Order: sequence, then C-alpha cells, then structure tokens
Amino acid sequence: MQEASNGLKDAEDISTTHELTIEECYSRFCELQPNFAASYAAYRHYRKLSWIPKSGLKYGGDFVLYRKGPAHYHAE
Repeated sequence: MQEASNGLKDAEDISTTHELTIEECYSRFCELQPNFAASYAAYRHYRKLSWIPKSGLKYGGDFVLYRKGPAHYHAE
C-alpha cells in the first residue's frame, strides 16, 4: 500500500478539502497529464461508437480497442 500512495504524491500536493466541480477536475487532470484533452476526446469518440478502449501501454499506444471487450478476444 505504501508504494501505491507514493505514486499519488503529486495528486496529494494539489488536493483540496472540498468536492471538486467538473471544471476543477478537468483542470487537474490536464495538469497531471498534458495530453489529457486529446486522450479523453479519443476515448469518448470510441465509446460513443460502442467500442471498448483499454490501456495500450503494454503495446506502445494509448489505447487498445475491442468491439465486445477483452474477454471475448483473449483466452481465459
């Protein structure tokens, strides 16, 4: 658990004690990940087309896209 909390140190530095608005959340996400706006736009685009985007870091990309979800394409 200690290792997980160390990864959140940057997020804790900008934390607040009140509930964040949508605009504040968006602003914080953009601060933490500079390409957040483009990445989120791509994610929403494919979700609206009923695709299932998953992290593509393992394959060197932002997303891996599935029509029905990873369980339908990978052996269990």
